[in-house]
Amino acid sequence: MSGLPINERVLIRASAGTGKTYQLTNRYISRLLHGVPPSEMLAVTFTRNAAAEILDRVLVRLARAADDPEETRQLAEATGETDLEPGRCRQVLAGVIDSLQQLRVSTLDSYFNRVASSFSLELELPVPWRMIDDIETDQLKREAIRRVVHRGDQTVLRRLVNLLSGSDATRSVEDTLLNVVTDLHRTFRETSRNEDSAQAWKWLDRPKRPGRSEIDQAVAVMQNAALPEGSPWNRAHQKAIADVGAMAWEDLVKRGLGLKIVSGTVDEAEVPPEVIAAYQHAFGVLRADESNRLADQTAAIYDVLEMFDVEFTDLKHELRCVEFEDITQQLSVTALREDSQRLAHRLNADVDHLLLDEFQDTSPL
Repeated sequence: MSGLPINERVLIRASAGTGKTYQLTNRYISRLLHGVPPSEMLAVTFTRNAAAEILDRVLVRLARAADDPEETRQLAEATGETDLEPGRCRQVLAGVIDSLQQLRVSTLDSYFNRVASSFSLELELPVPWRMIDDIETDQLKREAIRRVVHRGDQTVLRRLVNLLSGSDATRSVEDTLLNVVTDLHRTFRETSRNEDSAQAWKWLDRPKRPGRSEIDQAVAVMQNAALPEGSPWNRAHQKAIADVGAMAWEDLVKRGLGLKIVSGTVDEAEVPPEVIAAYQHAFGVLRADESNRLADQTAAIYDVLEMFDVEFTDLKHELRCVEFEDITQQLSVTALREDSQRLAHRLNADVDHLLLDEFQDTSPL
């Protein structure tokens, strides 16, 4: 019979519209021709239309090959089946039609919904539960943030917001928290699968934070490192000294002589080595200060996300609703992940062949 290897793992990378879905249906049909039961194959994609298209292509191509020798030849060429005949196509088509209720050609959402419905208790989902859309999810996130703001320690919250919003004093507490949640809640949930999840957010090295004496010393070093009289960098150098004194690190490295030195594009014929060394000393103070600031900010983000996650989870349980992410998240940590036989028994079929469309957009979960 020959044909495409049915147990070989294959990844097809190609631009949109170049036939990836066509190749997926080739592999699906090839497995059918090799006697693989439809119930043992799972073909998934992202939209209902795409799932319907896959199933439609499988049925139509088999039907045409069952009725037209030329279509049989084309299907044989596409699947690598050297001795394919119309009668075999009719036989396979009849088997597929008889097994339509067992066919697993669907969206990822619907497949995981089916798993979740079968294992609601094991996945610690509210019973009964319903899936919420993006609009309702956004509303619940905003309500969870309001709960954090009203129930949390106001002194702690203000400190967190100051760390997170930086110099943007116009941003409200709720707006600041919403930005953090929008950008990083998914990352928080992925890291929370481990017992030491907090450590993943608080591992940054904290060198000794520079005090006023270290800042003044850096200023003195730069003042003592004079540029030649008439140097075009004299004015920029004086501004850089003021930036160091004010701890205006962003201004120091984003313009003037500081930018030239930090980027390695300074002309050493114009700038003496002792001046470059003075700037490097200031950059060391900068790194120590910024390392501490970033460590504080990252720890603050974790604290915000932890408070939000508690309120958001409680809200969803109160309303007996879940997000799609809740299902994939719980599947990733539950013992079901290691108990494939139990999973297959509850779903009334095992999955031996997975055909995944749009693989590049799929989460590792």
